[in-house]
Amino acid sequence: PNVLVVDDSESFRAYMLSLLSVLNINIFSVSSVDEAWKILEKEEINCAIVDLELPEISGQDFIAQLKNKNKYADLPILIITGKKIETVELLAKDLEVLGYLLKPFKEELLKDVFDKLFQVNGE
Repeated sequence: PNVLVVDDSESFRAYMLSLLSVLNINIFSVSSVDEAWKILEKEEINCAIVDLELPEISGQDFIAQLKNKNKYADLPILIITGKKIETVELLAKDLEVLGYLLKPFKEELLKDVFDKLFQVNGE
């Protein structure tokens, strides 16, 4: 499976690469929405992990743009945020995403999400 990670933090993208490579998941890691669109045009993406805090536009706006395009309307999306936003649960429901994780999160939570989504085993 191919997963797109959109986060402006280089250290977080590196962390996700090391974490998900154990699960035999291909990572396309980008720091901006512009880069994300370029990857989406070229690659078959099976899931996106999107930070809410992005430089150009918010992750929320990017997710809304994705959901408005038929090609990506059903793309599983996981929200990642470092802010303890009280409304993040409502936002996740509103955007009809797979779910959300607050940074820092336990690795097992993310692994469980991908185990269920892709039925993969890292062993």
